[in-house]
Amino acid sequence: MARILLLLGLLVLALFWALGRRRDGAGSAKAGPGPVGAPPGPMPMVACAHCGLHLAQAEAVQDAEGRWFCSEDHRAQGARGARG
Repeated sequence: MARILLLLGLLVLALFWALGRRRDGAGSAKAGPGPVGAPPGPMPMVACAHCGLHLAQAEAVQDAEGRWFCSEDHRAQGARGARG
């Protein structure tokens, strides 16, 4: 009787394991590129021309001369500094 219960328990565990893999998609060959919203790869970094802070180019502000800044305030201060 104990053998039957042991085999039944193992069968139930194997069934839960198989269903869990199917639900998570771990068993499929094409699982997808990754989490939604994840960046596609390394992003170019730039330094603020005013304070030197390094940040992603996508988050930086560029002036007409091609210099990068960390914010609009620093871009304005950098333009004022170039005039005077």
